[in-house]
Amino acid sequence: MNIVMALPPTEAPDAEKHVVNLSDELLRRGHRVFIFSDLMNRESEAEHITFNFKYSGIPGLIRNTLALHRLIKDVGADVIHAHGPNRVVYRAARMKDIPLVTTLHDCDTALSLQDTCKICGRRILAAWEQVKTCAIESGGIMPEKIGITHLGADPDYFTPRAFKRKTPRPIVSLTGDLTRAEGGVALKMMQDIFEFDKYDVRIIGIDRLPAEFAEFENNIELIGASEDVRTYLAESDVVVASGSAAVEALMMGRPVVAAGAGGIIGLIDEVNIDRAIACGFGNVADNNDSSHNCETIRSDIERGIAWRYVSDEVHETILREFNLNDAADRMEKIFEELTGGQEE
Repeated sequence: MNIVMALPPTEAPDAEKHVVNLSDELLRRGHRVFIFSDLMNRESEAEHITFNFKYSGIPGLIRNTLALHRLIKDVGADVIHAHGPNRVVYRAARMKDIPLVTTLHDCDTALSLQDTCKICGRRILAAWEQVKTCAIESGGIMPEKIGITHLGADPDYFTPRAFKRKTPRPIVSLTGDLTRAEGGVALKMMQDIFEFDKYDVRIIGIDRLPAEFAEFENNIELIGASEDVRTYLAESDVVVASGSAAVEALMMGRPVVAAGAGGIIGLIDEVNIDRAIACGFGNVADNNDSSHNCETIRSDIERGIAWRYVSDEVHETILREFNLNDAADRMEKIFEELTGGQEE
């Protein structure tokens, strides 16, 4: 099957990672996969075709639709999987009568669905339960018209490792793109929560600190995006993360304090794991009063350091909900149903 992954510009922090992980797994299964986006920050085995989904006015919409129509014709697309609703993608898919699936990665996208639900194609999926709730309650989507597809991680890659501290002090690691909304959460952590005299702080996945973090430059170790993240996760006593980064750390057995642009969940345990999954480990606001203040978050970090590993129950839940093979199975089934069916 020839599959096009359409990645319009988005602020959703995990959209690109999801596209890359899913595309590479589908390639391993013998499909041909093409990623259409204006920019790619992650490497993928799939062929990347640069395409600008933005347009200005009706002439721009028509011009870009025709350009995309030509591209999907050139690659012989059987199905298109869009990661966010986009009129150019929808119109090009309609012109070629190609099934379109759209995954919503955040509530900002879901909230706009009241006007754009008709351009999502034959299936609508949500990356998190709370995104689905937003789409239903505020976007006007009927519950039976939207499903859930959790972001998958490879359990054979993110395997637990024996924890052995290699530094005199514990290590607390942050992951995430500090130039996005979660950067504000990280800055708040550094200003009000982290106790730099008690543990070392690492930021995994960046090579340079944004200017607003300059005052903490001497207190932080930066781990570049090109490094093997597993090594540094395995060395971390506690990982502060949201979204797929939290999933990967938990899959490796590391204690995680879930905190993201949508809110702070706290140290993940058997009590809050379901809530954490529903809101993407803090990626998406869930309107729950978490009652987390600076003191309780400091306490969560201290408790996580003492744990050394997450519980078996939490680890098994992560493996069950976020196995990349299962995620690819679900998408393959949807693609096969749509390529053999008719427009609803």
